[in-house]
Amino acid sequence: MNNKAPFHPCVFDKEDPDLLWVGNDGNNDGIGTSDQPYPSLKRALDKVRPGQTIVLKSGNYRVQETIDASGTEEKPVTICGESDEVIIEGVSWRLYDVSDFILSNLTFRNVAHNALSVFGQCERNRFEYLHFVNCGGVNTASCAMYFGGAHSYCNIIEFCLFERERVNSQNSVEADNAGVGLMISEGNYQEQERNTNYIVRNNRFKNYDYGIIVGTHDRNTGQYSHLIENNTVESCSLDGISVKCGDTELQGNVITGCMRRGISLSGGNDSILENNRIAECSTGALIAGEYQTVRNNCFVRCRQFGVYNAGNSEITNVPARATMIYSNTSIDCGSSTDSGAVGSAHLGVDAGTSCIVADNLFHGRQGAAIIGNPTKAAPEEFFAKHNALSGGCRGAQGCIDRYIEFSDFDKDNFENSSPFGAHGWVAHSPTAVADHAEMVYTSRDYKEHMPAAKSPKLADSVIEDVNKETLYSRSMLPRRNCDT
Repeated sequence: MNNKAPFHPCVFDKEDPDLLWVGNDGNNDGIGTSDQPYPSLKRALDKVRPGQTIVLKSGNYRVQETIDASGTEEKPVTICGESDEVIIEGVSWRLYDVSDFILSNLTFRNVAHNALSVFGQCERNRFEYLHFVNCGGVNTASCAMYFGGAHSYCNIIEFCLFERERVNSQNSVEADNAGVGLMISEGNYQEQERNTNYIVRNNRFKNYDYGIIVGTHDRNTGQYSHLIENNTVESCSLDGISVKCGDTELQGNVITGCMRRGISLSGGNDSILENNRIAECSTGALIAGEYQTVRNNCFVRCRQFGVYNAGNSEITNVPARATMIYSNTSIDCGSSTDSGAVGSAHLGVDAGTSCIVADNLFHGRQGAAIIGNPTKAAPEEFFAKHNALSGGCRGAQGCIDRYIEFSDFDKDNFENSSPFGAHGWVAHSPTAVADHAEMVYTSRDYKEHMPAAKSPKLADSVIEDVNKETLYSRSMLPRRNCDT
């Protein structure tokens, strides 16, 4: 898989009056042209107007920046690097109350805490082709990229690479000292000023404690309408993606090698987990809250559970109820021999929970499901029907033995002609999965830079490859806020 830094090549017209140039070696008499750039980003920010673009010339920038520049829907303000050699070295940038703003083609490197923080009521912004290298501290709570504030919406994070060197810490890693690639806070839920309608797509995360955290308080009320799709997350010491707020859709993500959970829905209601491939984590997906849906996912060699329908615990505040678990494939999950584990199986259904389990495929010599806990009450309700067992999997309620002929089991290609389990790219071989991840990561076409005044509305450009009517129907981009 291609792990090179993201970069979106642009062709700049050096005579364009709407381009303001900045150089880290510019002189104080610079006038903002390519030949005579401003000496600092601050000077350009004092001059920029809606529809203009600030271009950073190649080099290392070591000044902490505070940015509050905003554009309009028709004329966004843009800050971008002229090449893939624009480095923000060891310092953080903070954005306050920015709207209709684009940040592109920058590398943040060796920032001890939060490299890029976005605060306040921030609306209709796009953050693209950013590269975070060794950002976020060790043994201290920190993020490479953080969204705080309240009542922000319609922000897009796409085509970014978050990576750091593998950390061999002597201290145990928990939520209060974890390093996070991307965190999106809930906002001020008490005043109904939630942060909503974020799209996180086509990004890569490697070697963080958490790849992505969305929501922070395990709230089970309120609609947040986030979309997390087509991201690649690998080798996280805790969770690949952790969602703690409701009405969030996770689809098309590839997650491998996370020490605890591939995906955790530990708060909120009405979220959808669909078309994801999760391999070699401790648990593929942990589910809590009400009315969550888990469908057409492929879980491969997850040691404790493929899917865990969780009850009250130190992990979750609200047990999983009315979970829909259907058309998933689980391959050799539940193989843990840890004597301290409560058990392992393809599916775990905890006491005090309820779920419907149908049309799934469980393959491997492990048990199909652990239902309830002998020392606690049974699940409130467990309904299972038309699930297939193969490969010597031990039976459970609602399961039938079937011989399944996979396309190429030895090469992890689990596609088959049966009506059970997941189908499509998630069931295919790792090569096909890697090709899927690579395709979505590099899918944006090369485009010549155009003066912003001639560009389409930001609300249109940020969702140019998404059907807007579909998003509107899911309240992803409300008409009143994101289109005119």
